[in-house]
Amino acid sequence: MTKEIERKFLIDRKKAFTFVNSKKATKLEIEQFYISLEPEFRFRRTISDSETTYVKAEKSQPALERIEIETESSMTEYENLIIASSLVINKRRYVIDGMEFDFYPDGLAIMEKEYSSIKEAKEDHLNFDFIQKEVTGDKYYSNAQIALRNSKRA
Repeated sequence: MTKEIERKFLIDRKKAFTFVNSKKATKLEIEQFYISLEPEFRFRRTISDSETTYVKAEKSQPALERIEIETESSMTEYENLIIASSLVINKRRYVIDGMEFDFYPDGLAIMEKEYSSIKEAKEDHLNFDFIQKEVTGDKYYSNAQIALRNSKRA
């Protein structure tokens, strides 16, 4: 069990993509699905250039600081369970300088940055032209709620 201290921002997709492409970012393709929203229990498949990983996680509600329990999963477990879930999201993630940029198929773009302490998070004054507003703790922008909205559109 670990504490995750993270700030989340709604970002301008075009400006953020330009920023990410100007750096040497790591690109990941992510698909994740939810078994439960409260508590949040999800499975994730992450595909990089060199490997595919499977992880299951349970998280507390969205906030600057939240509890996260993450363990390895397997391709078999992932594939057996995803067929029972309608709460699925896909996103392309770019990782650079401790920041994660998530680009969703519907046009939404979110940046997350993790910190080692709440003090560090509160003192970090991010000044990028692609940041539109901070959405830390806003459930509307949580991946679980994005998956729920996507399931209602299907």
